[in-house]
Amino acid sequence: MKPPATHADIAALCRFVRTAQIAYNQANKETFLRETRRLAARMARDLELESGAFDIRVNPAGIGSSGDVTLHAEHLYVCLDAEIDFGRGRTFCFRGCRSRRDYTGLGNQWALWDDLAHRYAQVIGAMRAAENGNSAVICPWPN
Repeated sequence: MKPPATHADIAALCRFVRTAQIAYNQANKETFLRETRRLAARMARDLELESGAFDIRVNPAGIGSSGDVTLHAEHLYVCLDAEIDFGRGRTFCFRGCRSRRDYTGLGNQWALWDDLAHRYAQVIGAMRAAENGNSAVICPWPN
């Protein structure tokens, strides 16, 4: 695996997620999963998670899906996929959890992929808050 993603890599991945057809396109799906795994490694580093204290899992899923990459630590669960769009762009979710065996965790929090490109430090801060059982609004949704 290549080293964790740089800020330029993250910006390029966010553009790719925004514009590419990932489901039903095997080459794009492989690119998405490979680069998103690198992003998860970067997030783990920036969240100061110790080696061995988290898992990074890749789920390629079926042809009609982007697949997903999960970063799962003792108190944080991040699911990076390119499936959900609430009308403002593709999103991913993260939440606090009680252990690495907790797959439902606390309430989901959502961020736009574009937030990673433009407000990466704020997203990491919100993940830290979720890890401590708090929530922080990344992207206020219109009412």
